Amino acid sequence: MEQNERVDMDVYTDTENDVQLCLESIIVRKVLNDEAVPEVNEQKYSFGSFKNVALSLNEEQKNKLFTYALNFMVSKVNTESTVNKSDFDGTLDKLQRILILLNDWNKQLSDYPFIYETIKTLIKTKEENEWTTDMSCLYNVNKTWRKYMFEESLSLSLCEETCLNALKHKPQLLTRHDKQIHTLRTDDTVSLRRVLAKLRVYWPDSLARHWTEAYMQSLKEATGHKAIVEGLFMLLSQSQVIDLARKYVNDNFKINCNFTDQTVFQDDEDLWEILNICLDDLSVEGESTNIYEKLMDIDKIPYSKQAEYYMKSYRYLASLPDELGCAKYLNELFNCA
Repeated sequence: MEQNERVDMDVYTDTENDVQLCLESIIVRKVLNDEAVPEVNEQKYSFGSFKNVALSLNEEQKNKLFTYALNFMVSKVNTESTVNKSDFDGTLDKLQRILILLNDWNKQLSDYPFIYETIKTLIKTKEENEWTTDMSCLYNVNKTWRKYMFEESLSLSLCEETCLNALKHKPQLLTRHDKQIHTLRTDDTVSLRRVLAKLRVYWPDSLARHWTEAYMQSLKEATGHKAIVEGLFMLLSQSQVIDLARKYVNDNFKINCNFTDQTVFQDDEDLWEILNICLDDLSVEGESTNIYEKLMDIDKIPYSKQAEYYMKSYRYLASLPDELGCAKYLNELFNCA
């Protein structure tokens, strides 16, 4: 008896994969024979979608197994018991498994509205607690389901692609989710160039204006300056950008200018962006020497940007009228680059 028990234990302890395969076989056999599945098996089994098993089953057997798996997985999801971040993450994982089950069995999410309602409840819980958990794992299971989840798309997957999709079908979504959108548009690691381009062209008096105002309000925040500067450059006209730049550089436009507000543009890279734009507006009045000296005053230009700056300065000098006599400085400036 003891030897038989040891052999049985070897079957279940060889590897975790072998254990799971054994449990899966037991569960499938019980379900197909309309027998109750032992609770201990359900507790130990890491429920998958039974996708591979289904390949060898007839339609009746498939329906039995799918119904069992779905009912069991759904029974383990209890959004009301989600009281902390750990509970939330666990529920999110269970929901993802359910969606994978539906997808693997070629089911349509729209046929299971209670699952979608559960997703919406989880989104509400996340927003009420101001958690930042990424829920895109639900949104990305099946691309064809995204249309069904459109209203919640920005809550599930906050990125440029979902913003573009919202602009295409329902621009009001961006306004409705403005709090989340603001987090995205002030994230230095995120590019929203395509979104900003569309706002400027198609919604100049509504969304573009609102985003511009939001960016301006954010200038005094401690982070997100790179994203803010890029956003303003995309949304503002050239004259507006120059006016903005002049607000943060002195009237004489010397490169070693000081900030008027030390909380704004603390990064030299941001300052470089401002100066690079303003260079085109540099006055040509006065002696050529004065123009050249201004262009050579590069104390505030980051080292990594100096070569690019010299080349832009070279092109600027080359474009000036001959009577200013700036041609004599071109070779020297070119050599600096």
